[in-house]
Amino acid sequence: MTRRPASIRRCHGAGVFMARRLLQQCPGRAGQRGAVVINATLALAVLIIGLLGTELGYMLLTKRDLQKAADLAALAGAQQVQPTSCTAAQQAALSNANGSGTQDANRNLPHEFSLAAGDVECGNWDPTRGDAKDRHFQALPPFNAVRVGIRRTPALMLPVLPGNRSTEITVEAIAALDSPSAAFSVGSKLITSNPDAPLISTLKLAGINVNGLCVGCYSGLANVSLTPSGLLQELGIPVSADMTVGDLNALLAANKVQLGDLLSAIATLASNQGTDGNLLLSANASLLNALGATLDVSQLLIQLGTDAASGTGLRGLFGNISTATAAAALGVQLNALELLTTSVGVATSKNALSLPVSAPTLGISLEARVIEPPSIGIGDVGTMAYNAQVRIVASIKSSASALSGLLGILRTSIDLPIVIDVINAKGELTALDCAAAPPQATITVESAVLNACIGQIPSSVLWSKTDVCTDATLGQMTFVRAMGIDLLYGKVQVPALDRTESLTLSPPPSQDSSQTTQRNALPIGSTVVSLFNQLLALGLSATGDDGSQPAQRASTVEIATSMADDYLRRAGATNVSGVANLLTADGVNWKRPAVLGLLSSDMVSEWTSSTNTCLGSSRATCIRTKLIQSLQTPAQDGLVGGLLGSVLNLVSNLLSLDPKGTGTPLLSTILGPLLQLLSPALDAVGAALSNLLGDVLGIELGRTDVKLHSVSCHTTKLVY
Repeated sequence: MTRRPASIRRCHGAGVFMARRLLQQCPGRAGQRGAVVINATLALAVLIIGLLGTELGYMLLTKRDLQKAADLAALAGAQQVQPTSCTAAQQAALSNANGSGTQDANRNLPHEFSLAAGDVECGNWDPTRGDAKDRHFQALPPFNAVRVGIRRTPALMLPVLPGNRSTEITVEAIAALDSPSAAFSVGSKLITSNPDAPLISTLKLAGINVNGLCVGCYSGLANVSLTPSGLLQELGIPVSADMTVGDLNALLAANKVQLGDLLSAIATLASNQGTDGNLLLSANASLLNALGATLDVSQLLIQLGTDAASGTGLRGLFGNISTATAAAALGVQLNALELLTTSVGVATSKNALSLPVSAPTLGISLEARVIEPPSIGIGDVGTMAYNAQVRIVASIKSSASALSGLLGILRTSIDLPIVIDVINAKGELTALDCAAAPPQATITVESAVLNACIGQIPSSVLWSKTDVCTDATLGQMTFVRAMGIDLLYGKVQVPALDRTESLTLSPPPSQDSSQTTQRNALPIGSTVVSLFNQLLALGLSATGDDGSQPAQRASTVEIATSMADDYLRRAGATNVSGVANLLTADGVNWKRPAVLGLLSSDMVSEWTSSTNTCLGSSRATCIRTKLIQSLQTPAQDGLVGGLLGSVLNLVSNLLSLDPKGTGTPLLSTILGPLLQLLSPALDAVGAALSNLLGDVLGIELGRTDVKLHSVSCHTTKLVY
């Protein structure tokens, strides 16, 4: 056996106090011992860090699970919250968190925890009140929100180890009940035995030839619902998750899309729900071809939103949205066929439809145009939706070659610009009843059956959305001029005949999702007659509508003087018989008393006899003076004739310009031919309007259709 050297024996046998000295003599073995310690220390550190990381991760995961459970419990409770009671909301929150037991798979809380009644609190959340410290939440009625607060200490990750955990986890969630909202539209003629009628009426109003157009191919859309969110996504318009309602309104108002792109988007979304996509695309192609035959399809742009902020009030496809959150508006259900019809109405607005009207004596033009397109309303109580407002302009003008007889001889001109606004309706969401089953929405419809007027309207506002039949816009003008004298002057207005009616609807698939207001009994013919009666009344008044005396207001003396000069010019200044023949031929003659008042003569004979005293160099002046006087004489028969003609005389008196009512029949003599001339012309206008509204467009005055697309009730949102 080999004996180790003494130096080595000393190294192994040395004590601790000799460590420093021995390390200098035994470096190899000491280095080996140090490496083990370092490795052990590193391993222990890694183990401790791993345990700390696991513990931290465990706490974070537990807090996440508790926060998720608190969020869901608050949302469930808010759906059941009542203004004065928290019982149902509290029970809903507890059931959502705890389920039916610790082993319930539907339980949202981790199994080691349970939500207690004291963790659920009802209150009122109002972002305009309080501050961030109390989360804008007050535990006071009326309740519209639920707060769930959980404060728990998780168990140890390794229960076999001794000790207790001292760290608590605290989570909080507040969910508020969103205001109920609805989506609806007004006046697109959804109620009809012909499902194609709404789109046909819209196209006809834009002057589109619908013959051969496959409008019926869109019938499948009647049972398809789309959301604004899906529509915007299909159109490639980005919508952020955190946008506000104001942001959404601004986004919609700032975007205009081509009609073809919108039709394609609707077809794609509908085909995803089982509708024949190829049929819809084919229908879109035929529709765009029909539009392209009359209009520039590239200019058919649709503004998606209503620009309420700019002050112009320019309406788009959607009215100003007023839901509590943008998400609530983006998720509403809209009828696809109604969306398509309204889109076509918005795109083709401002395009006029002209109808030919035959009138052998007067030139009549008739034009109709949508001055405000329809819109779809989305929002809570107070939201508006509008029907298309259609303006009809009928113009009656005389021409030099069209007049004959007395009207032409008197150099009479006629200019009657008639403006009629029809189909102007708005619907306002005035009530929502979420307690009803199914929920109900009350929509109050205010329809101005028409606004009619005759007068001077600036061309700059004629086709604008401005109400032209108002004192501020409508100016006075000359309607009938005879021999340079304003025979009829002023302006005429028939105020809007408003009708207000409230309809209570339920969302689809209820049969009550669509209703129609009652028809107004006033026919268009009565309106034209009313305008004409007011027009004639201008001639019976010595002053204008505003009490002023127009500079060229005709008087009996002026008309008689002008007529006398005209007849004397044509026949000769001293040709009494020639003037008498012209007067008789034109019917400017009436009965006068003679032979002691028992029998009757006539005005022409009386004037002829009176000129016998006109002699010498002043004969011409005398003849003229006596003719002017005779033209102003009242119509008076002898005793026998007066008894037989009293009714005719009464009519003449009523038509007299003489404010004293003495019976000068001069105006009736002139207005007689005008009545005969204007009456058929106005009848033609009335018939054309009736044809336009009824046969062409299928529109009944005063009837407004209301469609409720969807109602959102008990929708909740996390506010903290």
